[in-house]
Amino acid sequence: MDQRTQERVRRLNYDHHRRMVELHQQWIDRGELAHIEKVDDLSYRTLLQAIPKNRMAILELGSSEGKQFPLLAEWLAPGGVLHGIDLYEPNVRAAQASGLHIELGFVEDMRVYPAASFDLVCSRHVLEHLGDIDDGISEIMRVTRPGGFVANVTPDLQADNEPAHLNRLDLQKWTDVWLSAGLRLKSARRHPFHGGEVHVVGYVI
Repeated sequence: MDQRTQERVRRLNYDHHRRMVELHQQWIDRGELAHIEKVDDLSYRTLLQAIPKNRMAILELGSSEGKQFPLLAEWLAPGGVLHGIDLYEPNVRAAQASGLHIELGFVEDMRVYPAASFDLVCSRHVLEHLGDIDDGISEIMRVTRPGGFVANVTPDLQADNEPAHLNRLDLQKWTDVWLSAGLRLKSARRHPFHGGEVHVVGYVI
């Protein structure tokens, strides 16, 4: 991904974060936050239920401040490690200050991690933000160990006007992308969470 695209993606996603903070406050004001967080949790658990537990090394893409780390830790083996990467610097620095292993960076360029570092790479509502989907998928495949799992959730909405969503792919298109990258699919399904989501789970050989 070139520098110009990086700057565009950063600008779009910083603006997205600002708007999500405002929306989060509206959910609090309307008493809706607990329900939305419950749906988020159920969505992630629905994705991960196909993944064997006792993972030795997990990488979450777009992990922000690490809010989902307690959930992901349920899939860790004793002594396992949990890492994250995100491009929103304020949250990443806050997470690092609290001792979490979250790196500042782009999914499309994860050179901070050696090849075959993780036996689970996962995300919720991240891949639609990538500035270069081919580079992003290539990096995910590179850092996943042979036999390791890849599991991602992306939106599948009839009307998607979010400017930071640069990849509006449906179930069939995401399936094609992952198969073309060499991922062996375990499941690829559409779920109704938040108006429609694609859940894809596969493994690397």
